[in-house]
Amino acid sequence: MKSKNISKVAACLLLTLFLSPTLRALTPSVVIVGGGPAAMTAAQTIARYNPMVRIRVIKSHKSQGQLEGAGTIENWPGSLTISGRGLQQLMEDKARSSPNVEIIEDHIVATQLKGKMKILQGERSVYYAPLVILASGAKPNLPTILEPYKGNGVFTCTDCDGPRFAEKDVLVVGGGASAIEQAISLLSLNANKVHLAVQGSSFKAESILIDLLYHALERRKKALFLYFEHNLESVYINQDGLLNATTLSFEGGRRKLSLPISGVFSAIGQKPQSSMYPDICLNNRDYIQRYDLNQTPWSQPLMKSNILTLGSVDSPFITLLMAAARGTTTAQWLHKTVTESIWPKRKVAVLGAGIGGKTAALYASRSGFDVVLIDTRNRKPLKSFWPVSDNEPSLLTSLDEQLLKLSVSATTADTITLTPLENLYHVQADNRSIVVDGIIANTLEYAPESLGIGSIALESLDNEYRWSHTCQSGVLTAGDVAVQHDLPRQAITASYSGYLAGLRALEEILMMEAQEALLDRP
Repeated sequence: MKSKNISKVAACLLLTLFLSPTLRALTPSVVIVGGGPAAMTAAQTIARYNPMVRIRVIKSHKSQGQLEGAGTIENWPGSLTISGRGLQQLMEDKARSSPNVEIIEDHIVATQLKGKMKILQGERSVYYAPLVILASGAKPNLPTILEPYKGNGVFTCTDCDGPRFAEKDVLVVGGGASAIEQAISLLSLNANKVHLAVQGSSFKAESILIDLLYHALERRKKALFLYFEHNLESVYINQDGLLNATTLSFEGGRRKLSLPISGVFSAIGQKPQSSMYPDICLNNRDYIQRYDLNQTPWSQPLMKSNILTLGSVDSPFITLLMAAARGTTTAQWLHKTVTESIWPKRKVAVLGAGIGGKTAALYASRSGFDVVLIDTRNRKPLKSFWPVSDNEPSLLTSLDEQLLKLSVSATTADTITLTPLENLYHVQADNRSIVVDGIIANTLEYAPESLGIGSIALESLDNEYRWSHTCQSGVLTAGDVAVQHDLPRQAITASYSGYLAGLRALEEILMMEAQEALLDRP
């Protein structure tokens, strides 16, 4: 209770920031390590709410971020297609547009993060700040042979790139939980054939996942193929520069197998860029361990596990970015739940056609759901924060274009009522009657009562933007360098983690300023 009261006080301080010239004059500087969407969005967030703070973003000149090397992106809300490098540049341009944000190309090699003043040693300079955000990301582990083709036929995230391989043959490399999940996910995304190559003689995963895979194998014998003790030997590229075949060799070289495929998914993990942070608590896989005891789930189940809401938050910080990120997360959470259950053809109703609802519809449709999008026309406006230079009308228009490409259009209804059936839901939208497997309700922008799901308990943002806290005071984290089981690996959710870290940083700044003001009082 005490922690909650402190958070409410901090939020009030944040809202009155610009009313206090004394506090503004004392604002400290912030150093952000990283150059991806989490880092750039954190910088934008701090600059938006406190234009007096000095923000330095240290972007490594030695390595390319995951977004920059992602190739073509087909699921960024607001763009039919955009290159990863192009999206990265748009985020950098938005960050640079704030006069108090400086983006510096350097490579951090060592840090001292204990004490009030943090020290970061770069190859070109040394940086000091009382507040640091670590957003240095992670680097996927790729077989050397696949490195040249990353983003061009070779991928590491089925949530991100799996939908483009519907009706195509793909290879998954790996023998752990991630490889099994990616193979099952690709099947649910309507891949024609999924080949899973395991380097060892057995899987390294929990028995429940292995059982799930073999259950999928029984149901899809002509679509799923397993190869144990096989290594990836070569990859073939056609005259158009597209991957179109690969060769597996049996361990010991006794035989080779050539597979005609259109893409490879490497599922042998990733390495967080955390070795330069000796003062920070890491888990056994070298990810920064977040310290948050009271996490608030993004998707609140109602009545049954396949009714989800984007969450109704009583906060001044509900933004376009929050709505889109929660829409993404909710759709992918439902996809994962359904995939693990190995359901047949799936149909989902998305209630509410604002930014959150349309983004949920976009990701659900790309994940193989038959989507019914229902607009109740009573949408509440959101704050216009977005990590690139777009506004709400242009985002909605672009999302409409993306959904039209997926054959999803919104149906308008004045009243919606839901009736639970045995394993399904009956949705009555005015005179239209629909039976669906699941419900996603956009309660960020619509009142729950207008969506026919009754009243729900309001979620609090207090704990949510504390997710970025680490074991060191004055050190926050965002993006893939930290443990983020609740975030899918998407540019939009990486940006949202940066937004949450930025809000947390603003709270920390206010606390520092208040303490300094008290010490300076005569």
